[in-house]
Amino acid sequence: MTMVLPSFSLAASAAACCPPDPGAGEALSGADLLTWRRRLLELGGHRSDLDWLLDLAGGLRWSVLQRLRLEPRTEIQLLLSRQELEAIWCRHLQKAEPLQYLVGICPWRDLELRVAPGVLIPRQESELLVDLALTSLSAECRGIELAPCLADGEIDPGASAGEDRPGGLTGSDGLHSFSPADTWQAGSASRDGHDWIRTGEIRQASTAGRDRHPGALDRDRPSALLAPHGEAAQTAQPSGLSAGLPEPSGLLWADLGTGSGCLALALARALPGARGLAVDCSEQALAQAAHNLHCYGLEERVRLCCGDWWEALEPWWGQLDLVVANPPYIPSAVIEGLDPVVRDHEPRLALDGGGDGLEAIRAIAAGARRALAPGGVLLLEHHHDQSAAVLALLTQAGLVAVSAHRDLEGTERFARASRSRHHG
Repeated sequence: MTMVLPSFSLAASAAACCPPDPGAGEALSGADLLTWRRRLLELGGHRSDLDWLLDLAGGLRWSVLQRLRLEPRTEIQLLLSRQELEAIWCRHLQKAEPLQYLVGICPWRDLELRVAPGVLIPRQESELLVDLALTSLSAECRGIELAPCLADGEIDPGASAGEDRPGGLTGSDGLHSFSPADTWQAGSASRDGHDWIRTGEIRQASTAGRDRHPGALDRDRPSALLAPHGEAAQTAQPSGLSAGLPEPSGLLWADLGTGSGCLALALARALPGARGLAVDCSEQALAQAAHNLHCYGLEERVRLCCGDWWEALEPWWGQLDLVVANPPYIPSAVIEGLDPVVRDHEPRLALDGGGDGLEAIRAIAAGARRALAPGGVLLLEHHHDQSAAVLALLTQAGLVAVSAHRDLEGTERFARASRSRHHG
């Protein structure tokens, strides 16, 4: 028997995706809320997904929802009306659209990120990549400054944004939805004041040979990008580059394939004394990352670069102390078997890793020894069954201290490798 879902107004859904006006929403009793919630679950979908929607779009924390079972007479105030929330839920059921894209927010680690179509939704397992990066850095040896909450070896568990919320949404191979995202137009004309240098522009401003080193753009611009400086740069730099500025000092890290900017934001917050470079070939993704950096006041710590992997960072080859990457790693043939909420809506560019899923990882491994600083560390996320192949690629590329690391479910999901300090 075919279940027919109720129709809903796209206008109502669009209104639900915008921040509610003061005084908007709906007040009701806990008993009415629970009755309405049961009716929505009868339409289909997962209980945790609906509770997530009620939390992020409706403002009803999961712990409060649980208390309503014991105190059904409690009066609650929803940020959006039941009609608006139901419109979003029905759209999710009818079109398998990720709730993240429909609401516009994705809680991740201790952040709440803006996400929209065209940008991969950050996954919970990727939070561990940040922890691995921080444990891989030795403050004593590198003289780096950790944020106060991470001092004395304490690793941020990244739980504050989701500690009172339902778990992740269901999906395939960890590619699940677990938060909302509204219908902001990704890649809109406004980039929140951010500009970025394209690979070709970086090349144009670079000096020839391997002796080039990074400088800075005019820091009066909100997202001034690190760029090479020197005699050649003074005569061949694109508009906006400023020569002769003092060269920044301290640890230099990079995030390859930054997407929403989640890894870059987490590293920038944890390493306030460091400089960061965030790379993506998608201008839609860079627009999202720019917005998220701006929201957290981190645009001066992280520079956005448009280009492919190491190519976008050529002026800083040999100087990168830490590089993290969550590249596309799903084998092409596996893509069609993913949950429709992933397969039909998230960007294929950020999912498809080629025939064996290793296309991007192969490129990253091949250029790592040349791009990393002596002793520099590379950390990668990969598919659940690729650990042996990824470790082999890193070893073949001449990296050392190659090791595998497990996710919270015990799956070897991450790889770590370094450039030797002694042999180039």
